[in-house]
Amino acid sequence: MSSEQIGFLGLGLMGHGMAKNIVEKGYPLTVLGHRNRAPVEDLVKRGAKEAKSAREKALRLAGRMIEWDPAVRCGQGLEIARDILASGRALRRMNAIIAAQGATGFDYRHPALGERSFEVLAPASGVVTLINNQQLARIAGHAGAPKVKSAGVDLCCKLGQTVARGEVLYRVYARYPADLEFARKACQTSSGYAIGAAQDVPQVSVEF
Repeated sequence: MSSEQIGFLGLGLMGHGMAKNIVEKGYPLTVLGHRNRAPVEDLVKRGAKEAKSAREKALRLAGRMIEWDPAVRCGQGLEIARDILASGRALRRMNAIIAAQGATGFDYRHPALGERSFEVLAPASGVVTLINNQQLARIAGHAGAPKVKSAGVDLCCKLGQTVARGEVLYRVYARYPADLEFARKACQTSSGYAIGAAQDVPQVSVEF
């Protein structure tokens, strides 16, 4: 049995097979949960562990790396990693690295927005049960992102949020009329949102 720790994200047809091969070879494997529980439960039965969240998995990985320091005792790394994150030291260090590399002064709270836009509205009342990130990225790309910095998609509703018919789900911004129309046609094909009942919302366990 190897002492190497392996984490695995993405348990679709290919990912499930790869992860199964890893755990059957005797490696300690941790997987991140997915709304499709079947592959997760199968891997857990085979000896894998399930991480509660990507945050927890990242902390455990950081903890293992911290334990590379001979002065840190085995098992203390995770506690140190949690303290670094909770105290704000990780954020301060990241900001220092950004400043050293040349910060652009971008304010994510007030980004520059394209002068042309349209809104995508909820087709019915209910709960947001699905947000298709791939489709939203495709729509943003048609609008001109990332080449055009002021183009993109501004989400107004989150997964699990209750919405009324006609409520704004998101806004699409573009600089050029043609890009705006390309994005509009992509939205007409698929908005990237699904509205349904509360029980249809994927349940995800998140560690705070």
